[in-house]
Amino acid sequence: MTYRILLVDDDRLDLKLLEEVIPWTELDLVVAGRAHSARAAVEIAARTKLDIAILDVKLPGTDGLDLCASLKERTPELRVVFISAHEQFEYARRAVELQADGYLVKPVDIEKLIECLRGIRRAIDQGREQAIRRNQWGLADALFLTGDQGSRHEKPPALPLPSVVAAIADRESGLSDALVVETLQEQGLLHFVPIGPERVAVLVPARDEAQAGRRVDSLRLDLAARGRPSAMIGVGTYCTSVRGLPESLATAEQRLNRALFFTNYSAAAIPVAGTPVRDQPTADPPSVDSGVVREFKAGLSTLVHALIGGDSKATDAASQRLLEIAEAGRDDRVSRALVIHAIAEIDNGLSMIDIDLFRLSGGIARLSDTLICASSFQELADLLRRVVASALAAVCERRFTRADSLPSEVTAYVEARLSDDLSLDDVAMHFAFSGNYLSHLLKRGTGESFRDILSRLRMERAGHLLRSTRLFVYEIADRVGYRDVAYFSRLFRKHYGVSPGEYRQGDP
Repeated sequence: MTYRILLVDDDRLDLKLLEEVIPWTELDLVVAGRAHSARAAVEIAARTKLDIAILDVKLPGTDGLDLCASLKERTPELRVVFISAHEQFEYARRAVELQADGYLVKPVDIEKLIECLRGIRRAIDQGREQAIRRNQWGLADALFLTGDQGSRHEKPPALPLPSVVAAIADRESGLSDALVVETLQEQGLLHFVPIGPERVAVLVPARDEAQAGRRVDSLRLDLAARGRPSAMIGVGTYCTSVRGLPESLATAEQRLNRALFFTNYSAAAIPVAGTPVRDQPTADPPSVDSGVVREFKAGLSTLVHALIGGDSKATDAASQRLLEIAEAGRDDRVSRALVIHAIAEIDNGLSMIDIDLFRLSGGIARLSDTLICASSFQELADLLRRVVASALAAVCERRFTRADSLPSEVTAYVEARLSDDLSLDDVAMHFAFSGNYLSHLLKRGTGESFRDILSRLRMERAGHLLRSTRLFVYEIADRVGYRDVAYFSRLFRKHYGVSPGEYRQGDP
């Protein structure tokens, strides 16, 4: 692994000499910055992750010793070598107090400096290996993957939270331990553990889900840049406590398995005439007319909508029509790609209402075996019919069992999303009902329409924010889903009989 080093010396010639005579590449070091003053060095440290620093003791303004203390506040593990034109005991004593790794007097003996840097590099490597082993034990313990790893009398190391668990695999060439370790360390992800042959789980700390997504994207790009463009990552649920990590791992593996499954069976793209089909084994891949593709996508959208809405008659009709379109491909590979694409879209639709298609179908392995063994379009069609039938049964069962508890579930769902642009159809789709039927159930259970419930919850939240925070009215309006503050104020007055400002000044 390559480590980053900072060079600081107010003598430009000495600095240039250091940069030119040290075999940085041979030492697996890279000069990440160079500075002629303490202030410039601090600015570099603020924007660059550093592992080692070579500091001149005498600098204009703040000396190198004080600079070292400042840098170590930011990066406690930073390794430091001092160089000085003065062999003074006081300087050496303070360097020892600062736990410096070397103190060399100018003119610097280059061989001694190189040997010092080699020693530092070995120490960093050993420290990181120990930290990795300890972090692996801590993460494995939290994920319930440990047997008797580590000392059971020793408390597991603390884990960085909040985080998500990401599961990584490479569908083509496998994962090299050295490559994974180097990539994760470069990304600052130091908590990871093997979870199977050529699979790794990694803890991705993030302040929110959006940042977690960005960090995972950065990791994916880094793996691709290191020659692993086929590496795939499944991301688990966001969790703020250790108790949520096992569930996050389970979700990450489930999503990784899905991604691997659909990629292996070329579900990422439908072949279109005139365009190359990726991952096809033949030199002349089959294609299908773009008009058929458009018709297939439209039919698939109809099927998913009918399925999620629990409409058995519409589902049967849509699935039959979809199979007729797929059969028109007149090539088993085209038909197979279309059917698998349909399964992928059905899976996406069901995931919106928390139904696991693969569990209904006996697991990914069973579905994979069925696809491998299917030798004709009729067998593929039978598979799709079974998938649709299982999904429809699960949707209908949920509709029946959840009817009584639905009003409270809808209320909780809406309360968690008051800032979103919510519509009856969106909420109905989440709960696997049609908009009209959901409206009927809500009216029967609460005496209120969906619009009334949404408006009441938004006004109640707005009233609470007005009296419990110092947010501006326009900020509160935005937080409860209103982008037009004047419209919000009119609705608020209609609900409470006073303006938002008057309500805030009133008695609690």
